[in-house]
Amino acid sequence: MKEALFQQAARVSVDLTQPWGSVDATLSGSSYLHDLSKNNVSFNTGLNLRLLRGFQVRIHGNVSAIHDQLSIPNKDAPIEDVLLRRQELETQFSYFGFLSLSYTFGSKFNNIVNPRFGSGERIFFMIM
Repeated sequence: MKEALFQQAARVSVDLTQPWGSVDATLSGSSYLHDLSKNNVSFNTGLNLRLLRGFQVRIHGNVSAIHDQLSIPNKDAPIEDVLLRRQELETQFSYFGFLSLSYTFGSKFNNIVNPRFGSGERIFFMIM
C-alpha cells in the first residue's frame, strides 16, 4: 500500500563575498500539509576568512529541529542495527560544526603552463 503525502517548503539564503572572505547563511523549513506539527527547521551558516595570502580558515555550523520523521518504526531497534546504520532512531535535534584550515601555494599562472595543476597545491586540515 502506498501513501502520498504533500509537503511545503521555504528557504532563505544570504551570501556575502568581500576581499577578506565570505559569509553565507541559510534558513530552511518544511512541513507536511496533512499535519503542520510534522515539520523540520534548519539553520546552516559558514564563514570563510582569508587571513594571509593563500591561508584560509573556514568555520561551518548547522542546527536542525526535526519533527517530521514519519518513516521510523515505533518499535525499539536492536543495538546492532543502530550501530550498523541499518535502522535509524528518532531524534528531535541535529547539530554539526567544523573548523578547517587550508593553505594554497604555487604560482597563479600554473594552469597556463600545465592545466593539470589547477589553481595551485592545497594542504587541508579539518578539526571536527
